[in-house]
Amino acid sequence: MQSCNFDAHIDCYAKYDALITFDPVKTKLLNQEAKLLYSSKSMPNVILDVLVTTQEVIDHQPEQLQTLLASYFQARTYLQKNPDKAITQLEASMKIPKDVLVKAYGGVILPDYSHNRQLISGSSPKLNQTLLGLKKIMLERKLLRRNIDTREFIDASFLERVGEDY
Repeated sequence: MQSCNFDAHIDCYAKYDALITFDPVKTKLLNQEAKLLYSSKSMPNVILDVLVTTQEVIDHQPEQLQTLLASYFQARTYLQKNPDKAITQLEASMKIPKDVLVKAYGGVILPDYSHNRQLISGSSPKLNQTLLGLKKIMLERKLLRRNIDTREFIDASFLERVGEDY
């Protein structure tokens, strides 16, 4: 198995038998007659984008983190309410053709506030179940040096400060 930076995925695909990637590269490769072997859509809440930061940032820049979360929800709401305008703006800033963006975002779940709360809030957050499964695999394959408490990696406090306006 070979590691490959995202910006080189298309070149790597030409060299290897298979590639793990995501949109917009996935769509570009499918348009070049690549075959989709597996999709993470069959594993909801397993492959997620998460916000990770350091304790120093949490301690010294909490307002910026809260602004970042609020901005995510504002952008998500804008995309949902104004898809044509949002895609046009993304096309200009990302320099990716509109049809590729439409296809890419068509398959992406952008969790709303409620979904995020379900994933990371409460005494038994859904995300922790995913982390426990990942921890088990990593311990078995000796990718973790020690057992860890996965709950330490989940903090809903900033989400709760943003509020349910989104």
